[in-house]
Amino acid sequence: MEGRVQYEGTNVEIDLSNFSQCSEYIKNQILPTMLGEPNTEFNYITTKVSKNDKIKDKVSSLEKNVKDNNFVIIASYGDHIQKMVTIVEILKKNFAKDTKLHQWNRLHSFEHIKPEKNELLEVRTKVPIMVTALSLADEKEAPQKLTMASNQFYRQS
Repeated sequence: MEGRVQYEGTNVEIDLSNFSQCSEYIKNQILPTMLGEPNTEFNYITTKVSKNDKIKDKVSSLEKNVKDNNFVIIASYGDHIQKMVTIVEILKKNFAKDTKLHQWNRLHSFEHIKPEKNELLEVRTKVPIMVTALSLADEKEAPQKLTMASNQFYRQS
């Protein structure tokens, strides 16, 4: 993509059209700052969702991950967020039969800056980043929820 990308006002060397590159940046740079200090009291895994993922396969994979781990973090950006929301809602519906699945969301954004025809002008476009945290543990068993609340994650369920 033409132009440059910024995250929180800092130039970032990524291409927004490259899903793998952006996902790695989100996982390695953005998630650690969103989740705060590493907490040894709980473990979590991270996964990414692309608009090209098969819904059935991703839902099955996430169901297993949620059951096996205390916490699952799902991240996506831009055009891929619509597929992520669909997958999370199907996953919540599947768990509603047995047990309550707790969910927290946080939105952030990349800023794509493209030069305009006039060199003094530029077009700035916000590209959303959505991070969703899912957990089966109830409030009393999950100390990580305190971390989520303090890091501007918003509870959905």
